[in-house]
Amino acid sequence: MLDILHITDVHLMRDPGQRLLNVNTQQTLEQVLDLALDEGIPQLLVASGDIAHEPDADVYGRFLRTVRSRYAGPLLCTPGNHDLLAPMYAAALPMAPIRVGDWQIIALDSHADDDPSAAVDPDRIEALWAALDAPHVLVFTHHHLVAIDCPWLDCDRIGHPLVHARLEQPSPIRAIAFGHVHQVVDGRLGQIRLLGSPSTCFQFAPRSQRFTLDDMAPGYRRIRLHADGSIVTLVCRTPPLSEPPRIGS
Repeated sequence: MLDILHITDVHLMRDPGQRLLNVNTQQTLEQVLDLALDEGIPQLLVASGDIAHEPDADVYGRFLRTVRSRYAGPLLCTPGNHDLLAPMYAAALPMAPIRVGDWQIIALDSHADDDPSAAVDPDRIEALWAALDAPHVLVFTHHHLVAIDCPWLDCDRIGHPLVHARLEQPSPIRAIAFGHVHQVVDGRLGQIRLLGSPSTCFQFAPRSQRFTLDDMAPGYRRIRLHADGSIVTLVCRTPPLSEPPRIGS
């Protein structure tokens, strides 16, 4: 069995004491990591985008130091729509695929610098297909692939019809895990399971028609991969925030 800790949408600011929507995102990251790692040390930690809200190398460096002060194992990162790729590389965030037994864990970059919408096209999918190298594959990306009844988020999803057609073909991909939506999703695209995870900071209200914050606590997802290709997963949360998130803060 392979145990993975999935965190996403960290939204770190340049000043670690600064709040975003009334939430100290550095503090909530630390609380999520402390709780998750107290429960058990995973064999892999994945951060699936929006690591920084103010993306520069110093912020990414602080993210890496925060993780490494608690966890020394393999780490995989992928950019989100708030991230910039060059400073992520400058901070040496690891982005290479990882193979453990019969499982390959690989990132699909769905971002474009300074654009909220997904940027996955057939070329990126073909590059992913060429890199597949295991009987079972778990893909991590940032944007979601199917509508979740939040029109203001769904307009940014990975929606290219050729991409969907390729993903619906037989492949070793067993699941795609993602962030961006700041809420829990468990769906399917053909035979591929789709797993959306909560943010380490503030959440968005499910089935909201416009930008709407939820009062759910910060969270993370544990994913356990078995040799037969099966997946067991659980979403966990920290205690509630001491102050609720709010717009304009």
